[in-house]
Amino acid sequence: MNPAFHLGLSRDTRPWRPDVVTAWRSGSTEPATLATRAWGAVPIVLALAVYRRAVTTGFAQDDFHWLIAATTFDSTPAYAPRFLSMHLAFRAIVHLCGTNALAFHVVALVLLAASAWLIYAVLARRLPPAAAALGTSLCVTSPVIFNAVHWTSAIADLFCLFFLALAAGAFTAPRRVASMRWVALIAYVLAIASKEVALGASPLLAALDWREGTPGGRVRAALYLLAGGLSAMVALSPWGRVAGGEAYACSVAAVPGNAAGYLAAVFAGGTAARSPSDQDWARHALALAGGAAILAGWVAALAWRRRSEATLAALAFALLLVPVLPLEHQFYFYYATVALPAFWASLMLLAIPRAATRPPAWIMAVAALVCAAQVTAVEIRAGAQLVNVRLPLDFVLRRAEIARNALDDLVAQRDRLGSEVVFIGQQPVESATGGALTTPETGYLRDPFLDANVRSALAEGDALRLVRPGVRSSEFVSWVNESDTARTIIAYEIDGHLRVMEYDTYAGVSPLDPADPCRLRMERAARFIERRMFIDAIRELYEAARCSPADPAPWVNLGAAAWAIGDTATAERSLARALALAPDDREARFNLGVLQWGRGLAEAARCTWAPLLAEVPPSGLAQRVRRLLAAAAR
Repeated sequence: MNPAFHLGLSRDTRPWRPDVVTAWRSGSTEPATLATRAWGAVPIVLALAVYRRAVTTGFAQDDFHWLIAATTFDSTPAYAPRFLSMHLAFRAIVHLCGTNALAFHVVALVLLAASAWLIYAVLARRLPPAAAALGTSLCVTSPVIFNAVHWTSAIADLFCLFFLALAAGAFTAPRRVASMRWVALIAYVLAIASKEVALGASPLLAALDWREGTPGGRVRAALYLLAGGLSAMVALSPWGRVAGGEAYACSVAAVPGNAAGYLAAVFAGGTAARSPSDQDWARHALALAGGAAILAGWVAALAWRRRSEATLAALAFALLLVPVLPLEHQFYFYYATVALPAFWASLMLLAIPRAATRPPAWIMAVAALVCAAQVTAVEIRAGAQLVNVRLPLDFVLRRAEIARNALDDLVAQRDRLGSEVVFIGQQPVESATGGALTTPETGYLRDPFLDANVRSALAEGDALRLVRPGVRSSEFVSWVNESDTARTIIAYEIDGHLRVMEYDTYAGVSPLDPADPCRLRMERAARFIERRMFIDAIRELYEAARCSPADPAPWVNLGAAAWAIGDTATAERSLARALALAPDDREARFNLGVLQWGRGLAEAARCTWAPLLAEVPPSGLAQRVRRLLAAAAR
């Protein structure tokens, strides 16, 4: 073996040694200098300052699944994915601190700070302390890790980052400290037990240990491959469906786009500070082109500089991303958390000469500017709001705020909760006319994803079980059925605030007056439609039509109510009956034509609309028909 090559890194005896943090690295008992310690503290202080707001973020979405598992009997075997981070760690924190979001986020920040110290220790073995501190700062202030710090369920990434950093620190210890190689192996296994993405590094670590040529190195190499292989097998098995979700869809065709997207994200993810979707940003032509340019420039620099340390770091970055590159639909910046240090390490090792006792000023200036830009981007993302709703733009912060509002209201109304619950949203649903129907306008633009945010924020209702363990079932519904009369109704707004009611209170209809049953039945039907109780509304409208046979209004409303629940046959019959009673009723004619058009009966719809299109001057409904026909002709 070439004595000038150790673990793929060129030996370095720069005059500022012994440096860093620990005596075990060089085998020396000389303590680290004050300056070295001071530089090592810089990325820690920056990380805590930049992500200080995380301590105020509440639980949301998958968090409730893990919290419930931590407070009940959990039969998950130790070989399941993320057993260390999402089972043992959750149980320990809940046991010590209860279901307290603050405790989880404090642990997350401690993991980030500890990772920063370990990354600095590794970089400072090959770089001057100032450069090592700045390279580490670029990692721990990156917008890429924003959601990993703020989202409790993403604590798995921070556990994985910490143990990988620990493994790197132990692995790069001098060869005479042989036991540290075993420490590195143990730390790597713990990283895999935290999140399976770490399996990508197993071939590299195995190859480097095998290269040592010792019996112990060969055994460790086999163990690295065994750990990675077993992790891959489990990830692809039914146990790989983390949090009870479906297995992720994978495709080789997704690899190039994801690779370019992640490269763009780790270098310039701050430009997505106001983007509501990581995936949409990464699929933009500029991001893809930028990622491809970064890759080309990086490969060219590696080939030109021929720095074994930088090449090794680049290979580590690529391998740690391999598990997430084939994912077709899941693209989140924080998936690159564990690979991020290798990216910046490679660039710093490429830019700074091997024998430099201090980094070039221009390199430090550029790196400092990038770091400042990242800090600014994190601040912008933390404060960015959706355009139409006073909720955070970032999906984790948004859902955490929604969940906090909902849980506060649920705690205040806990005694009203029954064992079976249905959730009903307060945004209008689509009517037969394609416009808004039912509940009053919320003041926000119609957006189906906002209702989905509430469902996701409350983990499809799992959050209820933390407030009221006696709740056996919860369901989000589009409308309330007769079968829900025995259930508790929870009417929620898009910001998560909600009201808990019994069925009769939710309906809130007036009793029938025998003196005027037709009018009251129409009013009751309108109330039922507003509450999305379409079955009740349809029953009332049939009765209203029976007691007032010449009035087309019950049949028009009946058509809209039936169409809202997908009963197109009843809707068409009702609207046709209304039009037969009142041939001049523009609304009935328009609605019937829309229904026929939606069912693919284009010629029937044109015949129904013909009188509308013949009007001079054209009415508003006639203009809507013309726009629809013009759009279909394009």
